[in-house]
Amino acid sequence: MTKQGSYATEIITALQKLVKITRASIVVFILLFLIVHGWNLRFNAPYIIFGVLTIILSFIVFIFVHEFTHALGFMLLGKVSLKNLEFGFKRDALSPYMHCKVGVPINVYRAAILLPVIVGAIPLVWGIITGNMLVYLFGILTFVSGYGDIYVLWLLRNAPSDLIVKDHPEKLGCVVVQN
Repeated sequence: MTKQGSYATEIITALQKLVKITRASIVVFILLFLIVHGWNLRFNAPYIIFGVLTIILSFIVFIFVHEFTHALGFMLLGKVSLKNLEFGFKRDALSPYMHCKVGVPINVYRAAILLPVIVGAIPLVWGIITGNMLVYLFGILTFVSGYGDIYVLWLLRNAPSDLIVKDHPEKLGCVVVQN
């Protein structure tokens, strides 16, 4: 959803739409794995229990890596100081967050929000190439955790390159300001 303001435009993600897309794509990703590697999966209870616990713990760690990767993007590409980055935890969403308090050029913003998506895609690609279902399932989780970022990128796709972008102070999205 885009709201016009007197000097800025808010780009806010539609969470309900993202949830539907996420659910559907998880099914598609699993079907893709089964088509590529066959339907003949062997199930070993201890392996499955250990694998699921490993995926859950790895994903919890990855959530923090995701936010840290955003921060690295802002610091390295946008020269944003650590004091202008805010880290926190949203209790209602049970999720950590990283918020850049200052505006950056739109291309820096795009790159900083894309970095964790690229990092999250690595286990997805590795899992499908090697046929390792546990790595692939972890990759699905890490990749879809970046769907909000991908959606913001999509909403910014036609924005001119001379704009300044700030993280939205409260919602998943950003504020685009004329330079």
